[in-house]
Amino acid sequence: MTDDASSTGDAGRACGVVPRRRAGCTTMGAPLRVALPGQAWDVVADGPEDGPLFVVSYGSNPMETALTSVDREGRVKWQRTFPGTGCPWIRATGRGTVWVSRPEATWRVLDEIGADGRTARSVVPPSRPGEDIGTFALLPDGFCVLWAAARGPLRAAERAAGLPPSCRRHPRMVDADPLR
Repeated sequence: MTDDASSTGDAGRACGVVPRRRAGCTTMGAPLRVALPGQAWDVVADGPEDGPLFVVSYGSNPMETALTSVDREGRVKWQRTFPGTGCPWIRATGRGTVWVSRPEATWRVLDEIGADGRTARSVVPPSRPGEDIGTFALLPDGFCVLWAAARGPLRAAERAAGLPPSCRRHPRMVDADPLR
């Protein structure tokens, strides 16, 4: 083995994995292992050093979405579930809260979940029939949502119509600034 990851073609071995450390690299500690109830979709860190990690996954029932808050030592702080599935995504605010996308009946919801696991705010961005939140970004004055054709048997007719994906900005929604 060599210090130079580029000579092996394996960039994942650059910092702390090869026997000799490269200058400027730090070694990683033992990985955290946290049991999740179902297939994980997204993970974010809220803060560079001591903020919690948030993981969104399917719940123990495949027809629910689970949001789990984990401290940096790998202890589950709380976990809550929401009815419905899809492709849930989360975005951290940097204030100890997280926004999660989730289905609700025939529309999609963005919920801000507080550090205690409770819903602080909910926003329903306007969408067209058959659209699902592909992913989203937080903006100082709202959201930018990538809308994609919804999946699943209930959305087959909308997909057959060829609904194109679109990226739309949703400013000043309900309670204004999602980053405040």
